[in-house]
Amino acid sequence: MVKRILSEPGSYKITVNFEEKWAHILNDDALKAFYNEYEQAGIARLSLDILINYKEIFKKTLYITPQSLMIEIMAHLDVESIASKFPIVRNYVTSHTKIIDCGEEDVDNNRWLWDLISKSF
Repeated sequence: MVKRILSEPGSYKITVNFEEKWAHILNDDALKAFYNEYEQAGIARLSLDILINYKEIFKKTLYITPQSLMIEIMAHLDVESIASKFPIVRNYVTSHTKIIDCGEEDVDNNRWLWDLISKSF
C-alpha cells in the first residue's frame, strides 16, 4: 500500500492510501472541511487528483470514472453528516465511513451503484 497526502485548494491535505485496484480515502476533518468549503467542485478535483496519483504510482489506470469516484466520496460524506444528527445510528455509520474504499468494479461490490448514480450527473 502506498500512502499519499494530496494537497488540495485551501491548503487542505487529503490522505489517500493506494493499492492495486483501490484508493482508500481517509474521511477525516481535512476532507470534511474541504468538502464544506469547495462542495462538489472540490470533490470533482480531488477525484481527478486521485486518478492521476494512482496512474503515477502503478503506471496504469484505475478503472473508476471521475464522476463515479466523486459520487462515492460525496455520498459517504453526506450520509455521515446526516447520521451525526441521529445518535441511535451515529456510531454505526461513522464506523463504516472512516475510510472511503473506492475500488474497481471487479473488487468493489458497490461500484455498480456509484456508476449508476454518476450517469445522472
